Amino acid sequence: MPPLAPQKVVNYNQLQMLLGYGALTKPGLSVAVSGGLDLNLHTLEYSAVQTNYNFDCCGFTVEYRRFNLGSIRNESQESFSFTLAGVGAAGTLKRAERLF
Repeated sequence: MPPLAPQKVVNYNQLQMLLGYGALTKPGLSVAVSGGLDLNLHTLEYSAVQTNYNFDCCGFTVEYRRFNLGSIRNESQESFSFTLAGVGAAGTLKRAERLF
């Protein structure tokens, strides 16, 4: 049986951060910012900004995401959501994708 070829080990270091202000369920303005930095290549691979404003009866959320993964993925996404208290939400921003 021939010996196995050595596997190439990829060396990478990443820093991820998330900063937020406010609360998604309380009236008023809420803002969150997220990002992922590749420390070896000194590039920002992922970034997102989400703003939310709630009234007593409803709320509106807008989010912008940017992916910069070289030739693998290089795109931007815009999402929104409108919420009625006690009824539900409609829009392109899914609950699982929210920053907060």
